[in-house]
Amino acid sequence: MTTNKPHYMLVFLVAVVAAFLFASINSYAAVDSKEELNQKSQLTLQTLLKRNTSAAALSKQAEAILVFPNILKAGLVFGGGYGEGVLIEKAR
Repeated sequence: MTTNKPHYMLVFLVAVVAAFLFASINSYAAVDSKEELNQKSQLTLQTLLKRNTSAAALSKQAEAILVFPNILKAGLVFGGGYGEGVLIEKAR
């Protein structure tokens, strides 16, 4: 005969992992200043265009490019993501 007792260790482990994930997201999610975000976005875009010829060709046709230099993703049962980006418009 088996009984359906809650698995306290599993529940505790899930709670600890969830608390760690939320704590790491909050410490990472420090907002950069506008200038820092613009600099990081420009550097990220330049790096992408140097390394990827398809992206460079596509960027010549684009009116604007949305760049997210840092994106944080986390998930256990449910997932989430956070990032700050800049829309870089082509000069007319």
